[in-house]
Amino acid sequence: MSAYPDPALITQVYQQFPSTRRVHVAFSGGLDSRVLLHLCALARTSDGPSVSALHIDHGLHVDSAAWSTDCRAVCAGYDIPITVHRTPVVRAKGESLEAVAREHRYRAFASHVGADELLLVAQHADDQLETVLLQLLRGAGPAGLAAMPRARAIGQGHLVRPLLAMHRQCLEDYAKQHTLHWLDDPSNADQTFARNFLRHAIVPQLAERYPALRETVARSARHCREASQALAALAATDLAAAVSPHGTLRLDLVRALAPVRQKHLIRAWIEQSGWRAPRERQLTALLDAIARDDGQPGLETRTYRIASYRNELHVLEKSHQIPAYHYPWKDITQPLSIPEPRLQLSQDTLLAEGVQLDTGGTWSVRRRVGGEMIRQGQPARRRALKKLFQEQAVPVWRRDRYPLVFRDDILVAVPGLAIDPDYTL
Repeated sequence: MSAYPDPALITQVYQQFPSTRRVHVAFSGGLDSRVLLHLCALARTSDGPSVSALHIDHGLHVDSAAWSTDCRAVCAGYDIPITVHRTPVVRAKGESLEAVAREHRYRAFASHVGADELLLVAQHADDQLETVLLQLLRGAGPAGLAAMPRARAIGQGHLVRPLLAMHRQCLEDYAKQHTLHWLDDPSNADQTFARNFLRHAIVPQLAERYPALRETVARSARHCREASQALAALAATDLAAAVSPHGTLRLDLVRALAPVRQKHLIRAWIEQSGWRAPRERQLTALLDAIARDDGQPGLETRTYRIASYRNELHVLEKSHQIPAYHYPWKDITQPLSIPEPRLQLSQDTLLAEGVQLDTGGTWSVRRRVGGEMIRQGQPARRRALKKLFQEQAVPVWRRDRYPLVFRDDILVAVPGLAIDPDYTL
């Protein structure tokens, strides 16, 4: 059986983070957070960190406003200030309500946690067990099966789970002993949610057959965390060697690694670039393309894409294609604004690029559509713009962002790339 809740658990957290000046308690009003808030109230000292509560209202239940009122009343009884953060859940088609609500909730928590501050959350051993089972059913690797760490960074401070080794039954016994009341969210009984199905239909049978279930699964999660940390350290070493100064990934160095190291390297590179790692099948397809050396390995997700150019992988924010444009520049003494890709051209900006305009002729600015030619060199001869882009190693996806300056339908300048000798300063 797990240990019994005790205020010493909170004191141990303060000892682990001695510079803590403020503690936020994630307080839903349910059993787990009710016990945690009570322990924090008992652990307060005159010279210790200040304690406050954070309540997130997603507005998903008709009684959510009443729950917020109840949480305020509980905190008032402890003389603990509370902030109620209303964050409606907005999800795309096919997204899990549980997952999106959790993401919104932790984003809200992070916004409140400053430097030398802690967020305490009340997840316990039963929550950890359910998380491992969910991750296992989703086919997760070591990082997912590591489940919830006891502590991690959040916002500018840290998140800590002081009750992670406690059984839920111990928390309920504690709450009854101290006559604590708590809120019951009826959605917790809805077994259409995967976690609730495991909690009510599966875990009780497993626990009856295997009494030490929570402890043994928690031990497996710790082993997976250690394995995940070792893999992350190896990926960081590979990343330091294979990433270029401008953040791209060198394909020749990727191919020099064993396939399993390639996978962890690319996943680490994507996450370091600020994106979520792709699905397994997408990552496998990318690795297959890299192994074939077919010249165009890449992948596309809903929010970003990976493209290759000249032996390098680039991770790019997914954006819509810039529409073709053709803007007459009737008065070159006045700036010309181009809505997409948000450019403003003027005589001064072009002069800074080495382009000399004159007031004669008909001027216009257009987007590249292909087949353009521009005079280059001495003696000047017409050259394909595509060739110039290739010589300057401009990736294909950036080429449409260069404005083309025409005089009387003749391309005379591509600022930052090429200028007709007759219009060069």
